Amino acid sequence: MSARSPNAAPGRGVATAIRRARLRSGDAADADHLRIVGLIEAAADFAVEVLVPGGAFIAKAFQGGETAAVIAQLKRNFTEVKTVKPRASRTDSSELYLVALKFKGR
Repeated sequence: MSARSPNAAPGRGVATAIRRARLRSGDAADADHLRIVGLIEAAADFAVEVLVPGGAFIAKAFQGGETAAVIAQLKRNFTEVKTVKPRASRTDSSELYLVALKFKGR
C-alpha cells in the first residue's frame, strides 16, 4: 500500500497512525473477526509506509486466533507491542487495543 497521509509534510512521515474503522457486525462472528483482522493488517501496512522511525500505531481489535498473526506482524516493525484492555471495557468483552511503539523504520 503506497498512500500518503494528507497531513504528512512533503518528504516526511507521520509520528502516529491510529486505525479507527467500524465494521458492522453480522451473524457470523468468525467472518467478522477475519474482516477486522484484515482491516488492521491493511492499516498496519499503511503505517509502515508513512510512519517516521520511532512512530506509533494503535488499533482496536478483538481477541481471537488471527489476532496473534497481526501482533507478530507488528513485532517485526516495532520495538514494543502491547495489548491493552481498557478499564471501561466490559469484563466479558473480547475488545482490546494493539499498541505498537518505536517504529523501526523501513
